[in-house]
Amino acid sequence: MRTEHARTRARRASIVAVAVGALFVLAPSVALGSSSDNRASTRAYIDARYTFARAGISNISAELSAMRAFTSRVEGECPGVLAGARSLAYPKQRAAIVEEMMAAVVLAELGPDRGALRATARTIRNLRWTDRRLTRLVHREEQAVDALAALPDPRLCTDFRSWATSSFRVLPAQTERFDRELTIEVATEGQGREEVIARLLRPYELPAERRTIQRTAMIDARHATATESTFWATLKAISVATGLRNA
Repeated sequence: MRTEHARTRARRASIVAVAVGALFVLAPSVALGSSSDNRASTRAYIDARYTFARAGISNISAELSAMRAFTSRVEGECPGVLAGARSLAYPKQRAAIVEEMMAAVVLAELGPDRGALRATARTIRNLRWTDRRLTRLVHREEQAVDALAALPDPRLCTDFRSWATSSFRVLPAQTERFDRELTIEVATEGQGREEVIARLLRPYELPAERRTIQRTAMIDARHATATESTFWATLKAISVATGLRNA
């Protein structure tokens, strides 16, 4: 159980990283050719990331409310629907169902931030760096963001009822889509793509940008501390309400 919790915790972090971090590195469309242009793009990216972090802090109350409302909705719509799955040995399917639950909670949490996400994306859409590797990684990040943005809000109770109707043998199509679309690619050198992008940006950073990065990291840490317990409480409440786990 401890190992499963650790895996789920890492998965939540990956999804949040895509949803909160990746949206600040959308694929650029205008080529720039000088070191000053690289620095300008880097500054715009870092400033956009900071602006969004501040927006997230201001939305914490709404995020917490959204997760609690989501819990109430699932508790009212499909209590006990997955109780029969506890005695069955379908670990991969069970993992996919938990993945969809987690994605649903993350999307509920991010709901109040979608306007800020779109605004931030618009401000940095035309940025480009002369480092081809950096640009290539940014393009891949954009693909992950596009896939995430295209995901509909999960219809958990509909999917759970479908799975139960099949005697927990056939996963709903949307469940499989979430499992597929939210797979996070590791870039190179044992690091996630975002970490590699951050490293490649460093040569273009000035002291002012580094200070902004530090402030952003502090804000992100505050945000994570403020929302994490509610996230896990929501995920647990949904699991218990649907019967996937005991109280």
